[in-house]
Amino acid sequence: MRRRTVFRWMVGTALLTAAACGGSAKPVKVSGRISLDGKPLPGATVVFTPADGNGNIASGRTNSDGEFRLTTFSTDDGAVPGDYKITVKIDEVPNMPGGGNPMQMNEAQKREFFMRNSPKQREAEEKKKKADSVVPAAYRDITKTPLKQRVPADGKVEIDLESKLKK
Repeated sequence: MRRRTVFRWMVGTALLTAAACGGSAKPVKVSGRISLDGKPLPGATVVFTPADGNGNIASGRTNSDGEFRLTTFSTDDGAVPGDYKITVKIDEVPNMPGGGNPMQMNEAQKREFFMRNSPKQREAEEKKKKADSVVPAAYRDITKTPLKQRVPADGKVEIDLESKLKK
């Protein structure tokens, strides 16, 4: 009698877990290349957001050749099949003396580091970064991006950006 109760509890828990995780949709390994005006775009973060607003976001980071692999649940597992809107951003990190670790800096470097990283300075740099980004604003904004993609069966994606978007 007790074994049946334990068995039923285990089956019920397994069914609830499967339902909560979205059923059986498994990610398809997705890799690709991003270019800007025909040249590889290194250091970019590419984000695939479900077009209907439901589901899981997948993202990846480009290497020096503009190549990326998407991650949804675990590293490089891909994206769940479906239609996506794509955004591309480059998060530029300013060069910091001593590798950015205040414990490895002399006093002058520490002063410079903390002055550069004050809230007011970070806000000014953020505004400048947005204005100076090599990736046009439309590609960075989920509500304006012209980039759409259905996850292909073979998982290969090519994304070609243009610095001067045609309207």
